[in-house]
Amino acid sequence: MRPTQDWIVVREVDQKDLHGSVLFIDPKGLAHSNLIGEVLAIGPGKKVGKKVIPCQSQIGDRVVFDRRKRYIYEPGQFMLKDSDVLAVLG
Repeated sequence: MRPTQDWIVVREVDQKDLHGSVLFIDPKGLAHSNLIGEVLAIGPGKKVGKKVIPCQSQIGDRVVFDRRKRYIYEPGQFMLKDSDVLAVLG
């Protein structure tokens, strides 16, 4: 699958599979609303006028994203906008 525009495909990663330590401090208690995933595919970027702004995420990046801003593509795989990525992990 090849996403269009600034859409990306992400596979959810079990946090137990992450190498190294990851610590999230969430003062609002919203940790349950964020997921960690690995980017599998990216679109060419967002079209603004005649220019294309490339996606910031790269294939293979581990990213944190809001579970409420995703579309289920296949079980465990989601489509979301590149701008909905909250952070790229190491």
